[in-house]
Amino acid sequence: MRLTQGTLMTRALVEPNLEFESIKYGMVDTTISSMKEMLKEVKVEIGDEQDNMICLKELEAGFEAFQMPCSHVFHGDCIEK
Repeated sequence: MRLTQGTLMTRALVEPNLEFESIKYGMVDTTISSMKEMLKEVKVEIGDEQDNMICLKELEAGFEAFQMPCSHVFHGDCIEK
């Protein structure tokens, strides 16, 4: 079998897509439940205001939020997505 430049180009474009489609992305249910156990409900204090890394809005003092072990803080609605 002789491979032409066109055949090689087609294989180079198609084969990676086939591999990509066979890989499952996203979180599995056990990972999601484990993550929820790691969340800590916190109240944002004066001086601790920071931006929510998901929606990029500021978490204002007095706001009830969720904190990950890495110390990032999120709105409840944002972390559930």
